[in-house]
Amino acid sequence: MNNLVLDSVLNSLHLFATVAWFGAATTNAFIVMPSINESLEPPVAGKLMGSVMKRFRIVVYTSIVVLIVTGIFMTSSMKFMRFTNIWSPIYSIKHIIIII
Repeated sequence: MNNLVLDSVLNSLHLFATVAWFGAATTNAFIVMPSINESLEPPVAGKLMGSVMKRFRIVVYTSIVVLIVTGIFMTSSMKFMRFTNIWSPIYSIKHIIIII
């Protein structure tokens, strides 16, 4: 029972960090940057983007740390690189791509 709760918390944190990172990147790329470029002069746009990116970096770096920490704990309980089930090779490929 205790492992189930811990696994659920780790998985939830991992998913939240993933959504925060990709959500912020998507919002920045498809909404914030085009809107700023359309409506502001280049010097003002640059200053605003500097402020936005300062806050964006906090989300990105926090998400990366959470993903690494939760990923280490989640992977240690999954028999990484043992290929005993269908998810093991998928997770192994994902981690290899991330390392590259």
